[in-house]
Amino acid sequence: MVTKKSFGKKFSIVVTNIVATSAVDFQVDLNKFAELNGFTIDEDYPIGVHCRSDKIAGIVTVFRTGKMISVGSRTIEQTKKNLSFIQNLLKEQRKQLEII
Repeated sequence: MVTKKSFGKKFSIVVTNIVATSAVDFQVDLNKFAELNGFTIDEDYPIGVHCRSDKIAGIVTVFRTGKMISVGSRTIEQTKKNLSFIQNLLKEQRKQLEII
C-alpha cells in the first residue's frame, strides 16, 4: 500500500486515517456490550458504543443495528484487524447481546 505519493512540487498525499465499515447480522444491546467489555457509550450522543482497546488501533463504533465503523487506522491491515476483533467479540457474546 502506498502511504505517500508525491505530485511534484505542488503537493503530496499522506494517508493518516482510514475509515471503513462492517456489520454483524443481528441487533446489539449496546449497554450490555459496553458493560461486558469495558467500552463506553457517549452520553451526549448515545447511539453507539465506542470501542477502544490496546488490541486495536483507532476506534470502532458499534451501533444497535449491528453496523460498525472503524476510524483512526493508518493501514488497511490495521483496519481489518480492528473490525475483525470487534466482530469476533460480538459473535462470541451474541447470546447475551442479541435483541430479538
